[in-house]
Amino acid sequence: MRQILPIIIIFTALVWSGCKKEEITLYNTQVTPDLSNPVIQKLTNVTWYRDGMNTVQEEWTTLLSIPKPSEAMASMLYSMAWLNMTLHRDGTSTMLYIPPVFPHVYIHCQGVWTVSTEEENTVIINTKTPVSSAIIKVKVLDLETRENVAVLNVSMDFGNRLLTAFMTNHTGDYRFDTFDEGWYANNPVSTTTINADDFIGAWASPRYDWENYHANKYPDENIVRSTHVDDLFSQTPNIFSGVKFTFEEGGKAYISYTKDYKKSLEIEKEWVSNASWSVKGNKIILESEEEFFYSAGELLFGFPINAPNLMYHGILKDSPIRSQSKRFYVFEVIKREDHGVWCRITSNDANFYTFLFKVDEKIENTTNIKDLVKSVK
Repeated sequence: MRQILPIIIIFTALVWSGCKKEEITLYNTQVTPDLSNPVIQKLTNVTWYRDGMNTVQEEWTTLLSIPKPSEAMASMLYSMAWLNMTLHRDGTSTMLYIPPVFPHVYIHCQGVWTVSTEEENTVIINTKTPVSSAIIKVKVLDLETRENVAVLNVSMDFGNRLLTAFMTNHTGDYRFDTFDEGWYANNPVSTTTINADDFIGAWASPRYDWENYHANKYPDENIVRSTHVDDLFSQTPNIFSGVKFTFEEGGKAYISYTKDYKKSLEIEKEWVSNASWSVKGNKIILESEEEFFYSAGELLFGFPINAPNLMYHGILKDSPIRSQSKRFYVFEVIKREDHGVWCRITSNDANFYTFLFKVDEKIENTTNIKDLVKSVK
């Protein structure tokens, strides 16, 4: 396991040139959990898979600590989308979610953990979830190992609700057939300087045109991985649903949106956002003037939206059409293939590890997101 060693350097001299080696003190700020408890030892460095045959039980104690509307759906995420948990011995943690409303999306939420000093066989996890951050007290209720199979029963206290889960160190879930736990470590970002000419054209994330291409030919490329999402329900990332990025010479760019939207809203033209792009070292920086904004929580559950810099343009087929300004994407290459490129993409509120397919760059029959409602009417 890769050790994470954040270091604080304290200089005892005011001027860099005046510092001597013995005057620099290094402090390791990473707290390594206490592994003296044999139960905690068995809990760590193992990927625990939630048993899909068991229902997550829930007991609400208060609603006062819910920080935003989408947090109300956290229980649904734990019962339907949360699939595994790993407590690494360096004090970091990961919890994997596969949201049922976003096929082929894997969200690896990261956090840190420590051993409770107040309760036996208990750890405290401070982690990101797909909708917010959470502090979870995880207590081992039972842990049995027979040969190579371990069965774990835990309670998870969030402060406002209590969940119980049965977990094992093996899984037969078909969704893991194409998922590689070591994918991130085996696919580092390239530090090679990018040639802008190599990216002129159009590139689409997997679900941009799902029906017409690549759905079955490239199964690995259909998976979108993420290690951070601010709020899956209130500020739903467009990449999860499919977008096309078109880079033109001279720094002009466009963002086009999934053809599923076009079909459901009965739009004839391709709808786009204006943007600009540039290359800085091993990164492509794209800044949009306006980007289509949608909230899965609003559309599916009627939640109020929770996002900055929004402009409302009207309604199409009972769907609110909004744009969001001050958006950016940072593209970093992982590796290239004949039919596209693997990238790490960082945006305002999420990051993604995804394949971008090389696609048709024609954008002749278009309408801007700001004019979408007017063009249909």
